[in-house]
Amino acid sequence: MKLIQNSLTVQTQLNEETGEVKITAIASNVNTVNDNNFYLAGDVIEIQRDLYPFLYEHGYQTSELIGDTHVYYDKAENVYKADLFPYETAPNIKNALERGAFSDVSIAYLIDDYEILENGVIYVKHALLREVSLVITGADKDAKISKNSLSDELETERLEFLKKEKELKELKAKYE
Repeated sequence: MKLIQNSLTVQTQLNEETGEVKITAIASNVNTVNDNNFYLAGDVIEIQRDLYPFLYEHGYQTSELIGDTHVYYDKAENVYKADLFPYETAPNIKNALERGAFSDVSIAYLIDDYEILENGVIYVKHALLREVSLVITGADKDAKISKNSLSDELETERLEFLKKEKELKELKAKYE
């Protein structure tokens, strides 16, 4: 399995009646190629439980768990969403999210069934959800992604595949 981190934006919504703020993130777009040539082929991320860890920067800078998240596929919008539940022990995180100081999250999952297409797109057929993290910056303009990363192993495999495809095309052109 190969680790993928795919990040998008956070949305907050005020419940006028209760005064509570609901924090929801669009965690991943579906059926679209992102800036890193990555494509989720429909509802392919397996969600095995109701709640997952909500971390800061995938735990790279700190191992502190900042809350829980409920991840689900929204068929109408064709996206994966995550309802975020920061812990009371992290009030600064909740306040920052509610005020808009943080606007991006990253969903991490392990892909175990994929294909590298002729054009280099990584076509994911199945993945296992790992966690959701609060992240700092954005990158993918089409998906409003804050950061996408392929594991080094998968990126190496994709580049080797593209190199072989190029060599094959050059060889065919030579003999035509």
